[in-house]
Amino acid sequence: MERRRTRTREALLKAAQELLSTRAAGVINVDEITELADVAKGTFYNYFTDKDALIRAAEASARGELEQRIAECNANVSDPAARVARAFAAMLDWSLSEPIKARTVLRMSPHFADPDAPINSGVRADVHSGVAAGRFSVISDEAGIVLVLGVISSGVNRALDLGKKSKVHTLGEHLAEALLIALGLDRTDAKNVAKSAMSEVG
Repeated sequence: MERRRTRTREALLKAAQELLSTRAAGVINVDEITELADVAKGTFYNYFTDKDALIRAAEASARGELEQRIAECNANVSDPAARVARAFAAMLDWSLSEPIKARTVLRMSPHFADPDAPINSGVRADVHSGVAAGRFSVISDEAGIVLVLGVISSGVNRALDLGKKSKVHTLGEHLAEALLIALGLDRTDAKNVAKSAMSEVG
């Protein structure tokens, strides 16, 4: 019974993410979700109080999976530059393997580039650490955070359009290098860190 409940809930989350990856939440209804999930409409309310509750859960599930992937890639990595590059590589790699979830995160996170948003706590910590250690020399922490988030967001959108791993790998390496140079690394250092990140993570 518990396995069946888990499967049903996952089916609803997956259906919601598939719809949210291409459409605004406001135009999606419960009938569409349950039809795509192959779940009876009455059963829906055994799992979620309403559509909004499901949508919040679907976005949180996708975001949590991404955050876990980044955390695993950066475990035991202390260099802020390497952490930024590896987080970028992890997000590109995850986006290729989970394009629907990646699109859901991008579409459902209106504050993706907000330096103070909870979702960006990891980026904030890495940029603060990099500036404090003299690894980064951006004009301000806020500028550095927005810069990182902007490159990541644009890079993921482009990766989803490209689709092919080899092309995304090359793009990711070049973007990560450019990002690290913008943060204050010299070109050789930036190139080496970006190349290592993409080869080890992506």
